[in-house]
Order: sequence, then structure tokens, then C-alpha cells
Amino acid sequence: MNSLNKFYWLLLLSPYIIMAQPLPQPLRYVIIESAVNLDKATNVFTYIYIVANPSSNANHISHFDIDIKKQSGGIDFSDEGLVTDTRSGRRMYEDIKKEFPGQFVPTAAFRLNIPPLPRSQDWLPGFGVKLIVGWGSREGREMQPGQSVSGFKLQSRGLPGVRNFDARPYVDLNQLPEEIATDGDRVFQLEQSLVFHGKTVGPSAPKGLDPASLLDYLIDQKHQAKEVGWISGSGVEGIEKSLDAKLEATKDAVSRGQTNAARNQLSAFINELNALWGKKLNDNAYFLLKVNAEFIISKLRP
Repeated sequence: MNSLNKFYWLLLLSPYIIMAQPLPQPLRYVIIESAVNLDKATNVFTYIYIVANPSSNANHISHFDIDIKKQSGGIDFSDEGLVTDTRSGRRMYEDIKKEFPGQFVPTAAFRLNIPPLPRSQDWLPGFGVKLIVGWGSREGREMQPGQSVSGFKLQSRGLPGVRNFDARPYVDLNQLPEEIATDGDRVFQLEQSLVFHGKTVGPSAPKGLDPASLLDYLIDQKHQAKEVGWISGSGVEGIEKSLDAKLEATKDAVSRGQTNAARNQLSAFINELNALWGKKLNDNAYFLLKVNAEFIISKLRP
């Protein structure tokens, strides 16, 4: 077959070649690591995130969301001074505040600009009726496989807790077979199949702010951190027992009104976390446990 005939047959077959293009692939093993600090003057926590899209993925990340739904029995926090820095984000926040009063942890989110890109190419924050906060990328600024992006920021009076997150790609209908692109149900099913569901640290609402309630909350968060694999490696059972012993000793001291002893036990707990960080504890476990312990110490009056 000469080159002219080959070209002719390629033209005839091109619609079928396009139809045979593979569908978008699901996201896998997306990681969202956190760093958390507390402003003791305002009791506002700042959450900074780095998001990693593994090179093993065949798809980009265009949006990710973090659950801020208030847990059953959780206390109410004020949103005074918590202001999202985009007009669209503030409007979305006010919409869910009006529709779902008292059902989520008040939170402010901030745009992410990656210099030297113009602000028109920022990742923009938003809120959703599923009681989530998250970011979406501008077209062409999606997080590609093998790429990590850092600097996503939230502020809240909600304490650090283990939270669900979703990461999703943008689905271009023009790249789908016509029989799928024109069927709303099939598009929705495809979009849902591409989402990765994971765990990170985000604003949460304990059942009380007294030391005893906060200790129960910290112990529960420690167990969850172990369950999701943030505390891992050889000897992890012994590590867990050691951390548990310090928290139980703190509870006992609080119940006896021995404030100094409780502070000393929590300080020893933090020292152990410092020694384990990067070895047996990842960033999520470290900041989850350390910042909650520091907050409890601030509530223990001399």
C-alpha cells in the first residue's frame, strides 16, 4: 500500500480511532499532608496543605475537597474574624451558613497563587452543600501526575481531626465517546468513578473544651491516626502503648486535680512525638497529636 492510500484509509478510519480512545483513568493514592499551628491569642488554627499526585496516576487533579461537617455532639465555634479571601468563596460560605446553620465547622479558605503566574491562574477556594471546603484549579493549571503543590491554607477555631478528602480530575466531555458524553447519568457515573477518597487533617469539633473532654478527643484521634496508617513501622504496637500510657496518666492526673502532673505527662507525650516524627509518624499524625496536646496544656490552669 503506497503512502497516498495509507493516508486515505487513515482519514476514513479516524472517527473510529477517536471513538476507541481510552476513558479517563481513576485517581489513586493521592496524598494530602498537613501542617498545623495555633495562634493562642485568638485560638485560631492555621492549616497548610501539600497535595501530591503520584507519578503512577494517568490523570490530573483539578479539584479537591475536605469534609468540615460537624460531628454528632460537637460544640459550636464562632466564625468571627474568619474571612475567605475571594468574593466567590465568601458567597459560597454564606450560602451554606444560611442553609445548614450549626452543621459545619466555621472555616476560612484562601486562594493559592504560584509565582510567577498571574493571579488569574490561581487555585480558588470554595464551599459546597455537602459541607466541604476545597480548591479548584484554573484550566491548564491542573496538578499533573508526579506533581506536588503546597501552600493551600485554611483557618478555623475547629481543632485538628482526622477528616475525609476527595480528589478529582476535570472530565472534558469533548474527549468522551458521544454515547457517554450525551448521557448525563453515564457522565455522572464516570466522574464518580475517577474520584480518590482519602484522609487528611482538618477542622473538627470535639464535644467539649474542658481538659477531660479534650483528652478523650485526643485519645480518639490517636486511635484513628493508627487505623489510617499515619503511625506505622516496626515496633508500632509498643509505640502506641507508650503514647496511650502518657495520655491515660494525664487523664488520671486531671481527674485528681493534679494540673502540674497532667502538664508534665503531656509534655512527655509531645517529646515522644518529636522523637518519632518522620520515622514512625508522618506529618499528619505529628501535627494532629502535637497541636491537640499543646491546646490541652493551654487549658490546664496552674
